[in-house]
Amino acid sequence: MFTIKKGRVRIARVKGMIEIREYECAYLNDTGITQELADSLGLAFPDAYLQAESMYEIALAVKTRSGASCCILPFCQTVEAESMGGKVNYGDAAVGPRSGGFICETVGGLLALPDIDFSRGRISEVLKACALLRRQGEGVVMKISGPFTILNTLMDARYVFRALKKQPGEMKQVFAYIERNLTSYAGEALKHGANILSYADPAGGVGIIGPKMAEEIVRDFTFPFMKTIENIIGGKAIMALCPKTAYALIDTGFAEWGALDMGGAMTYPAACVEAAGKAKFVGETCIKNGSYKLADGILKTVNLK
Repeated sequence: MFTIKKGRVRIARVKGMIEIREYECAYLNDTGITQELADSLGLAFPDAYLQAESMYEIALAVKTRSGASCCILPFCQTVEAESMGGKVNYGDAAVGPRSGGFICETVGGLLALPDIDFSRGRISEVLKACALLRRQGEGVVMKISGPFTILNTLMDARYVFRALKKQPGEMKQVFAYIERNLTSYAGEALKHGANILSYADPAGGVGIIGPKMAEEIVRDFTFPFMKTIENIIGGKAIMALCPKTAYALIDTGFAEWGALDMGGAMTYPAACVEAAGKAKFVGETCIKNGSYKLADGILKTVNLK
């Protein structure tokens, strides 16, 4: 076992199967938003989570107070699911948006969900906030949630895992629906100026779904999705992977580590900003880990095969 600052790596082993490292992240619910910050901005919650101008102010204030290299949007992992029809409890400054109750009990219900309309709702406001920040010259990380995290808002996990075992064909269609919409979301984020995309699926970590299913998800969803993202990014941006995803890709043989010389020591987020357009994927630590420094100036890249 070895340790990365504010994160721990362990190995998921099943006899005869690939060993996939698990990254235990301390940043899952860390938005940087406090009641003190909300009061200083004169913003009322949960309304502040719903308007682009408020999101702009919050993201900029969090970045300034933490000394970060870039702003991060959105402040939760429910935006995609809500835009697919999910219910969300918006919370307050202390506890941000979270699932407000499941809307689907069957796979058929999931397959009946609409595609995301990026011109309306909270997801539209998130994209507008991104554009506002970029017009002010700020670097923006746009967070994108993976399939299990999205499904966690839409459907009881017990039903999801049952369907994966008993209705694999239908669930393949569900994952295709999610992939299609996430691809569109990534494209919209880039159109609105995001220079870093961030991908995480904490509800789909190997410690939750197990090595066998984790390997299947990498093969059938994560790798094909990232190959699509690779084409969308071009030379314009970079995808910062959650280490859970980076390790899953590498340990299953669908990617390998590379190295990019940044020319000197710097923080990981700053290196990601600098590496946009020079590399496609990174993932050695969480993008929120602002104190993680590349002492030797070498940024580890994730190269898809």
